[in-house]
Amino acid sequence: MKVSPGPRRIIIITGSVGCGKTSLVEEAARILKTEGISVAGVITPVLYEAGERVGYIIRDLRTGEERILARTTPFNTPLRQCSFYFVEESFRWAEQLFSSSLDSQVFILDEVGRLELKRKGYYRLAESILLHFGGCFIITARRNILAELIALLKIGKAEVIDIEAEKEPLLQLKKLVKAAFS
Repeated sequence: MKVSPGPRRIIIITGSVGCGKTSLVEEAARILKTEGISVAGVITPVLYEAGERVGYIIRDLRTGEERILARTTPFNTPLRQCSFYFVEESFRWAEQLFSSSLDSQVFILDEVGRLELKRKGYYRLAESILLHFGGCFIITARRNILAELIALLKIGKAEVIDIEAEKEPLLQLKKLVKAAFS
């Protein structure tokens, strides 16, 4: 894997639980692709069964392929955070997706959280992106862990969009991405 000087631009999308971070980056990816910007990465939509939230899936933004990321029901995994049991293989899959996405202009990583603060989950992937990706890196994270996450990952300079405070977060995100390539 090549070493780059790091991402051209780091953009952190933040807000509280359930405020729409995943929906925002999913829509941004769709729009950017239609405008000719190559986008890769993963999003983590909620998994519902019978109308109840039972976990999260991980979706490849290039292919739409999905896997289970976490469930509320216990299964054979040592990786647990709050009420969720995580599938470690899904994190390794995301790492493989990144390895084949170095040519992308944008890489989205949704959502970095408390698991990563324990150096688990997407932690290794986030570190790899910061070391090896030369494009625009978009991360989503909850507001209540933002400062701790920035310190842990040693993110020097980043644009932060709080989607609950910003009037037009999608427009702001699109402008920041486009400015990174102009």
